[in-house]
Amino acid sequence: MLSNLQLIHSTIAISSTMELNLQAFLVVINNLLSCGLQTAL
Repeated sequence: MLSNLQLIHSTIAISSTMELNLQAFLVVINNLLSCGLQTAL
C-alpha cells in the first residue's frame, strides 16, 4: 500500500515538473516570437 502511494506521489511530481518545464518553454518561445516580430517591424 505504501509503495503504491509513493508511486502515485512520484508520478504526480514528475508530471507537474514536466508541466512547469512546458510552460517555461512556451514562455521562452513566446518571447522569441515577440522579439522577432518587433525586429521584423
